[in-house]
Amino acid sequence: MQKLKDILNYLKNIFSFGPSKEEIEKREEEERLLSIEREKEEAQRKAELEEFRLKKLEEYRIQEEKKALEEIEKKKKQKELEEELAAEKKRLLKIKEEEERISLEKRRERMRIEVERQRQDKLEIEEKRKAIRLEEKRLTEKRLKEKAEKLVLKKEEIAKAKELEAKEKIKKQEEELLEADKKRRENKDIKILIAEDSSINQKIMKSILDRMKIKCSIASDGQEVIDMFKNGSFSLILMDIEMPILDGIEATKNILSYIKENNLKDIPIIALTANDQDTHIKEYIEAGMKECLSKPINADKLKEIIENYS
Repeated sequence: MQKLKDILNYLKNIFSFGPSKEEIEKREEEERLLSIEREKEEAQRKAELEEFRLKKLEEYRIQEEKKALEEIEKKKKQKELEEELAAEKKRLLKIKEEEERISLEKRRERMRIEVERQRQDKLEIEEKRKAIRLEEKRLTEKRLKEKAEKLVLKKEEIAKAKELEAKEKIKKQEEELLEADKKRRENKDIKILIAEDSSINQKIMKSILDRMKIKCSIASDGQEVIDMFKNGSFSLILMDIEMPILDGIEATKNILSYIKENNLKDIPIIALTANDQDTHIKEYIEAGMKECLSKPINADKLKEIIENYS
């Protein structure tokens, strides 16, 4: 707006026929006042700009100070936290050291107690050993004394023992002779029926029984042994399992059935077989046989069976 007024004044001056002195002075005064006004406005504008700049600087300074304070506070808190952690570590380390010290003291105390106990045990063992040595010495002296006393009587006892042993030996020999003579007399009353189809086994068993002074009869098949049993008197039957006509099991069942039907005295029947497995022996026992004598025939086993069942 001010610029427009200046332009109008300028144009008026050009087209005028010449200003008067007063007008010139007035115009100069106006220009001077206008210049002063402009200077004031420029100064005010600069002052406002400076004030705005200072205000922004102050805000920036305040913001930076705030950031700095926050950073300082953050570092302070971090330092406090680190100090707290260090203090806690130090406290825990101190607690651990104290626990280790207490544990070490306890171990030392236990070791001391153990050493003392071992020392006491050692002393007790020494005392016991000493007592044992004294007891052994006393017992040794006692045994030596008893031995000396027994030695005096030993010669007489030895002589008496030898004499008694000789008498016992003579008595035993006499008893054995009487027993042998009694068995020979008893064997004369024993008669055994042998059921065996093998002529070789017949001869072997007859030879053994002849040496024992025992009478025997021989049947070669199952039917023959049944007939001989019914028509004779026997103390024991040695029954072969595998025979012609009737096998040993069937012959045994027939004989036992005949005894039961006629209320006769039971007769022991012994199985003769090479099949001496448990399953076969069980079958023979279930058929009524008393025992099993394995082939080939053992003389001692045969003698034992005859003594047990005759």
